[in-house]
Amino acid sequence: MATNGSGNLTDVEFTLERSRITFYPSGEGQIRYGNKNSFLDDLLDLYDYHDNVERLRSDLHRNAVDYSQGDETVRIRKSDFITAIKRSLELDPNDGLNAIVPSDQTCEEEANDFAQNDYHELKDCFQRNFMEKNFSEHLSDKINDNAWSKSDFSSSAARADFIKDISEKYDKGSWKDFVENVMEKCDKEHSLETSPFFKTHSDSIDFLDCVAEGLRAEKENLYEPYFNHCRDAFLQSWGYHDEEFLKELSVEEEVPYEILEHCADHNYDILEKYRPIKENQTFLESFGAKIWDNSKKNED
Repeated sequence: MATNGSGNLTDVEFTLERSRITFYPSGEGQIRYGNKNSFLDDLLDLYDYHDNVERLRSDLHRNAVDYSQGDETVRIRKSDFITAIKRSLELDPNDGLNAIVPSDQTCEEEANDFAQNDYHELKDCFQRNFMEKNFSEHLSDKINDNAWSKSDFSSSAARADFIKDISEKYDKGSWKDFVENVMEKCDKEHSLETSPFFKTHSDSIDFLDCVAEGLRAEKENLYEPYFNHCRDAFLQSWGYHDEEFLKELSVEEEVPYEILEHCADHNYDILEKYRPIKENQTFLESFGAKIWDNSKKNED
């Protein structure tokens, strides 16, 4: 919350003009068009752009100079940012994670990559079991399309669940605890306002740089657990073994259900009973033809 020279709370709303960061008498803050419960998210987003950071530094420096010269009645201190971040985390304990957790598009790509790998394994399984390439692709396309139609996977929901989970248990406490520990550390490292020699310097600048660096560095620590979470969330709703569909496909394509089930279950061995009788004979003589059975071999 903005303070006057005596350190008492003001009853005014104050905005850093160029950065459009507003502090309210309640101690809450708002950055541009963000919300009071996304102050940390918006602050970290601001630090993604050099020009925005320079604008903020200029704002804070000008505020300190104007205040020291008596041209400004309110001086923005690092305590104002600390209070605004704490209030924001009280409103939303996830605040800040949205800025450092990879996007839901990343989660979607992870799911698509996994599905693509499954597709190739399925196709290869059919080919190992003596099916022609084109027909293997045809069957794999149908099974894959059915799996997608039955899947209720949502990358945005998976990301939201991940953020909620880690906000409750992050490092040795909650995400809120972690942020407050980072702020406490940065607060101790950048304490210049009590010195008369730094009247025109705002240690909010150094403090915010320290906090942003400390929190943004956590991005790397979240990559692997995020990917694992996306994969697990996808697998919970994904699968090729749909018995009803595979039986319908077996009738439709005149392919033994045993083979469809075998490959849909990601088995790698070969079903020898369906090996072609002659070396130059394909699994299917033509698209949709009936299968040669080894049991007929002795009748030739």
